[in-house]
Amino acid sequence: MMYGKQLFYLFFIYIVLEGALRKWLLPSFSNELFLLKDLILLGVVVGFAGQGIFHRNFIQPVFTRNESLLLCLWFFFFLAYIPLSGFSVISIIGCRYYLIMIPVMLILPRVFSSLKDFNNLSRRYLWLAFFVSLLGIVQFFSPPDALVNRYAWGNASMNVAQMGNKARITGTFSYISPYAFYLQLMFLVALAQFSLAERDRVRIPLGAIAALLFINIVMTGSRAPFLISSILAIPFLFMAIKDMATRRGQFVSIFAAFLVIGLFFVQFGNTFSMLSDRNRGARDTEGRIMGALLTPFITLHDTSLVGAGLGATFMGVREINGSEEDTSFDEVNADRVGIEVGVFGYLFVLFFKLFFLGKSLALYWRSTDRTIKTWAFVVLGYQLSLLWSIPVYNSVASVFYFASIGLYVFLRKQSKIQNFPVGREVRFA
Repeated sequence: MMYGKQLFYLFFIYIVLEGALRKWLLPSFSNELFLLKDLILLGVVVGFAGQGIFHRNFIQPVFTRNESLLLCLWFFFFLAYIPLSGFSVISIIGCRYYLIMIPVMLILPRVFSSLKDFNNLSRRYLWLAFFVSLLGIVQFFSPPDALVNRYAWGNASMNVAQMGNKARITGTFSYISPYAFYLQLMFLVALAQFSLAERDRVRIPLGAIAALLFINIVMTGSRAPFLISSILAIPFLFMAIKDMATRRGQFVSIFAAFLVIGLFFVQFGNTFSMLSDRNRGARDTEGRIMGALLTPFITLHDTSLVGAGLGATFMGVREINGSEEDTSFDEVNADRVGIEVGVFGYLFVLFFKLFFLGKSLALYWRSTDRTIKTWAFVVLGYQLSLLWSIPVYNSVASVFYFASIGLYVFLRKQSKIQNFPVGREVRFA
């Protein structure tokens, strides 16, 4: 299991570094580097399978009967959808996106031995995000056509998206969207670590990291992540104030941490103006908000009964088969999953999303342990930040989404709350 555990850590590190390899170090091997994470994940599965991942004693304490049934339905549903999609290369690639990250959810509850173990590893992962965010600052103050601002796809001279006269930053990721989703999660992790920190000397740098991550979110020029992250930060602010009232010794450290955050806002105040100007210039805010809120209804209205097939919205179709096939879709109002799998498939995916969202909310609401409650809010917050969707086609957001479900299961396993309804355990003959 140690072999699988180390590869599991490597997998999450590689998720962060993959884009840097693809766009700067080895751009000619972009596709191979993209697939490398699948091989690493396969190694994780093999490493854990050698220790009995499919044995009843491995599975039994982790997932309830209902959860296991839902996971099985997810797996076999999308496998069965391949023949409906025509047994093409594109349908198989599409199926890959739906299934490849399921092992992350299954294995994560087994990787960490305790809450302390998870806290330590998540803090180290947060320090990696700190260095990535420093790179984001460099990108923002570099010319848009600088090498540091190139994307992993297209040619080196391709123009990057801009906000004012600045490049919309991508960090070490291939392009803007994966970086924005990564920042959303790491911002929540930073706030959780800040809230749980016991020592004065730890809270201040954690507050600074949280501020740096938030500034990077602004620098991506992504309006939805900015708005959602701002809203999700409010409960952590109240937690910090409550903690300050009950632990007087932390007053100075909390005040200093918020002072650091305030200095960041003063230093980068012009960045917020650029984001505001971009929002006014786009003139589509109202439409995007309504699209985000009404996505399920619009998707069900626009899709057919069985959908267009797995991989129908896959953006790399032209690169694979050299065709001029149209893969366009309404990215503002419609859910790509619904377009592909139709009405019944989309309702199933939507149920999957709401099922684990409700479970995560229940864990947060009923937890009395401070650490579990804080991390449960991170799980809940990240799932909420994705609104209605399960982002199967965003390779970074998909990893973290299924990891959030695995983290929920881990936290439930660690919980000592009396009478918490964990359901019936899985039983195998």
